[in-house]
Amino acid sequence: MFNKSPLIRLLGALSAAVTLCLFGSLPAQAAFPDKPLHIVVPFAPGGSTDLMARLLAKLLVKEPGVQVIVENRPGANTILAAGQVARGAPDGYTLFVAAGSTVVLSPLLYKKLPFDPAKDFNMLSVLGEFPLIAVVRSDNPAKNLLEFFAYAKTKPGGLNFGSPGTGSTLHLGGEMLKQEGGFNATHAAYKISSQALTDVIGGQLDFMMGDYSMAAGELANGRLRALAVTSDHRLAKLPDIPTVAEFFPGFRAIVWYGLVVQKDTPEPIATKIKAMTDKVLATTEYKEGMIKIGFGPSPPMSHGDVQKYLAAENERWGNLIRARNIKIED
Repeated sequence: MFNKSPLIRLLGALSAAVTLCLFGSLPAQAAFPDKPLHIVVPFAPGGSTDLMARLLAKLLVKEPGVQVIVENRPGANTILAAGQVARGAPDGYTLFVAAGSTVVLSPLLYKKLPFDPAKDFNMLSVLGEFPLIAVVRSDNPAKNLLEFFAYAKTKPGGLNFGSPGTGSTLHLGGEMLKQEGGFNATHAAYKISSQALTDVIGGQLDFMMGDYSMAAGELANGRLRALAVTSDHRLAKLPDIPTVAEFFPGFRAIVWYGLVVQKDTPEPIATKIKAMTDKVLATTEYKEGMIKIGFGPSPPMSHGDVQKYLAAENERWGNLIRARNIKIED
């Protein structure tokens, strides 16, 4: 048997000691997440989007070791929060509840933005969506959508409709309805949806696109009439109201929200966040909670399907905005 010399054994021991010092002293790679996740909501507390984010947070913390803080950063039609998230550290600890209007409509409408969705964001999941409802005052002579289109065409100066802001989904949903119906209507921008709804009831506006939670009370008391909904399927709560797509196939104008991280977030971390989120989306508690808030819950999608969803929304609204020459002056 070959015996190592004392010198060789000494050198070997020293080498092992140096290796232990160099590598044994390095901290172990921390498991993600090792500190609280922050979910940024671009709206004030108490609204439906805020409630959705808090429902998501409530269920995410059921994962071992996961802590979540919800941050409300309202302002500038969601653009303020989007810009702040885009400039943040791409470490996976900041999640953004992005409205479709933020990542699709704003880039199509504004010349300058403090963010670029394609370069700054990676959308992991679609969290939920809700359709719009075309509503008129209950004494409007039109009893259904086609009658309304015919009625609108008899008005030489066109109609008036309102929304909570130029470029909002409710505004563009009205523009899409005008395009399909072939009638004229002048848009009036309000600060909040409820103001526009009040003016529909008061007769200052001829129609508007609203959501069920906003219009439900007025539909129930008979002051408003629903003409059609803008989703692919009829609403369970309004089974007798047709979709616009039943008359004009392919029509779709919905409000939706996605969960976004910064584009440069490491892939393993983004994959883990998506897996945790999709696990929540599949739960009965999330589905029932979303319905209670007024959203249609979205099922988990593959990352490829999420990107297809985003591309379809870009194409749909881009075509409308270009056709109607809609712009927002900076």
